[in-house]
Amino acid sequence: MVALVLAAIPGLYPFWVVTEQILFAILLIGVSDYLQSDVVRTAYPKPQR
Repeated sequence: MVALVLAAIPGLYPFWVVTEQILFAILLIGVSDYLQSDVVRTAYPKPQR
């Protein structure tokens, strides 16, 4: 999230850096969404104490 905020400041980084940060953030959001899905939660249940 911090990278997206910094990338949103005009003139701070070149266009390619801003593009890279946005694409990488989208990729990480997708990975996070998949890892929190019901399929993964079922495959890796929480261990009992």
